[in-house]
Amino acid sequence: MVTDNNGKAGSVSESEDNMKSVHYRSRSGFTLVEMLIVVGVLGMLIGLLAPAILQSIKVAQRRARANECAMLEEAILEFWHDQNKWPIKKGDTPRKSAGYKLTYGDNNYEVFNQLVDADFGGRKKIKTYIVTGRHITTPQKETSYPSFAAASLKDVLEGRNGLSRRADPVLVYWVEFLECPKCGEYNGTDADTKRCRKCDYLFTRDDKKRTNRGLFPYKVTIDLLNNSVVVDEQF
Repeated sequence: MVTDNNGKAGSVSESEDNMKSVHYRSRSGFTLVEMLIVVGVLGMLIGLLAPAILQSIKVAQRRARANECAMLEEAILEFWHDQNKWPIKKGDTPRKSAGYKLTYGDNNYEVFNQLVDADFGGRKKIKTYIVTGRHITTPQKETSYPSFAAASLKDVLEGRNGLSRRADPVLVYWVEFLECPKCGEYNGTDADTKRCRKCDYLFTRDDKKRTNRGLFPYKVTIDLLNNSVVVDEQF
């Protein structure tokens, strides 16, 4: 038994229950200080992890594009082995000054169009060397890049999903780029871009904040002297 200030008796258990009740009521929820600490810790963690996450995304994008280039190279080589010729524009002749190489960029359709529904020898024996549903192109003819309008190559070739059929689609890829405020040249941001590759303009911090995302055509270089092909990006 215990006695309160007024001389009334009560059990020890009742006193302990009252103390617990007061304790629980006083500790319900977060205090403002605790909440600010949690927010601060989360902010620090996000600040530390964000650059690593963004870098991982860029690395994954570069690897995806590299894999795409390798697949296109294999498709062109397979065409060469089967057809005993390169998928180049009719009438194009290599020059010694260019190392007997032919390069296609904005006009890479001259190469890839021949890889679709190619005659594989014999009547109705048709072979397609690239997966048309995998690659992307521009729905309309582009005279300058970057273009922000992308469409499935298959849809453009067949005129599906509300798109007009095109016979000369250009295979393109997504890339982050900086547009030079001085000369308008497009500069890729995968590398440590400090100066414009055309006019040597030194990019400022504000310039780098205006990074854009756009579509650029793959560049195909066919080496007729060494019987080899390279598909890579413009940057």
